[in-house]
Amino acid sequence: MFRADLTKVAFCGVTACALSLGAAAGPRRGHTAAGVSLGGPLANKSELRLIWLVHFPRKLPPNYWRQIASICRTHKIQAIVPEIGTFEGYDRARLKQAVKACHAQGTQVHPMLLSLYNWAVAKGQPERAVLKGDGTRAHDFVCPSNPTNRNSLIRTARSVVAECAVDGYMFDYIRIGYLDGCYCKHCKRRFQDETGRPVNWPAEVRPGATHHKRFARWRISVVTSLVAEVGKELLAVRPDLQVSAAVLPRNLWHRYGGAQDWVDWAGKGLLDFVCPMNYVNDAKALKENLHGNGTWIGEVTQLSGPEGPIPL
Repeated sequence: MFRADLTKVAFCGVTACALSLGAAAGPRRGHTAAGVSLGGPLANKSELRLIWLVHFPRKLPPNYWRQIASICRTHKIQAIVPEIGTFEGYDRARLKQAVKACHAQGTQVHPMLLSLYNWAVAKGQPERAVLKGDGTRAHDFVCPSNPTNRNSLIRTARSVVAECAVDGYMFDYIRIGYLDGCYCKHCKRRFQDETGRPVNWPAEVRPGATHHKRFARWRISVVTSLVAEVGKELLAVRPDLQVSAAVLPRNLWHRYGGAQDWVDWAGKGLLDFVCPMNYVNDAKALKENLHGNGTWIGEVTQLSGPEGPIPL
């Protein structure tokens, strides 16, 4: 089932909407993460209150994590989502410190990794970056078909879960940042193998071309398969782990432009909850994200669980 919980936090500058997905959301097992009760009833069993922590200073103040956990406990926030690194690596020592301090006060830790975004890799190893329609390489996003990128994400995510006693794992930037791409050799080979359709590459699959719609649908399947593969690896290590994703709230552009079909991920039971990124500083924009014709949040909440459908 799905529960929308808008949690407004003063620090981090983030307003997040968490949609919790129960066992009824697909072929996924129901479970709860380990942790000490925070006390006080929640509105619904599936309600999840969390905060994101991003842009850390190089050196943290003394007792930083203990103070964060104390704030969470005071305000009955169940979990933190610290941004700890990218698919290429993470700060293992810092994450272990966070887990130790937070667990001592009953706060869950759901680390977040940048999944397909790394400007250092894109710049330093351009063969791994998205190849755009104009023949240039992206300066930020990497190709989701490239085996090196996929294996790197799987390896790093597995390390996080296996070595750091976390309660969950969150995908971030699990999308392609460009509509016109990727057209690298890995995408060409995979597209033709999986669709059985040799094409004039990339001319016939670019926006407006004969086979672009087929290519757009295929791109979505590539990202979805990556979510599934990573999740399978993580659950093999920790069957009780909560797997989630930070996602873009709009519909057509992000589904096809970014190849991020998180409604499908939810329906297939690949995630325990999603966080549509609604941190905007304009009430009209927030309302449009939640209720506009271009959103999926209403579509997702039609999926129901033991508590019944819960409106936003």
